[in-house]
Amino acid sequence: MNSDPGLIRFFLRFLTTAGVAPEDMVFRVCIHETADVKAAHRFWLAVTDADPSQFRSPTLKRHVTKTVRKNVGDDYFGCLRVEVRQSGSLYRKIEAWASAAMSAA
Repeated sequence: MNSDPGLIRFFLRFLTTAGVAPEDMVFRVCIHETADVKAAHRFWLAVTDADPSQFRSPTLKRHVTKTVRKNVGDDYFGCLRVEVRQSGSLYRKIEAWASAAMSAA
């Protein structure tokens, strides 16, 4: 999960390179309930170039009036959560890569 579109694109490229099929990726926008949820959905849809059916219902964070948020305005699109369906084999692959990288040092 991240709010940086560049980092999300990087992670999606990593997943593709790791052999994850685009249709196995699932997305969820996490955003404050007072923000423009529809605009955020359009924004993240454009960033990911995914099919709209891959997006789940957004997670809305309740607004706390005592909190002074800095993430407001027209350029606030919340965070995007990226999930991979049946990702057990991907997890083991990444774990092996990390183990190999650490043992080489």
